[in-house]
Amino acid sequence: MLLSGCASLWPHAREPDPLAYLTQALAADARGREALWRGVDAADDSAAARLRLALLQSLPHHSGHDPVAARERLDALASGASAPPDVTAVARLRLAGMDEVAECRNEASELRQRLGRVVDIERRLNRAN
Repeated sequence: MLLSGCASLWPHAREPDPLAYLTQALAADARGREALWRGVDAADDSAAARLRLALLQSLPHHSGHDPVAARERLDALASGASAPPDVTAVARLRLAGMDEVAECRNEASELRQRLGRVVDIERRLNRAN
């Protein structure tokens, strides 16, 4: 009886900590992410559930990968208007991670283009000799 009284102090005690959930999702392989994706309750409209959905959508290697939808959901949660501080913080953290990945991809693309131009110059020089 005492135990059930304490449980009411933390009504969301069964929900995973947002940062722990992100860590688990990042560490999961394709099979693990698919299992997490299939375990998402789409009917749950709590901020924590919306975060779990967005986090999984932001990660590849499962059937629910949708980075555009993930960014939209994460942006909404990161605004903090309708989410607790821990959810807002994890949403911002994931957005920052997604931004870093996009920045790295852009930089890699620019470097490939530069390399292509250098190769073209070398070919022209070799033909001229």
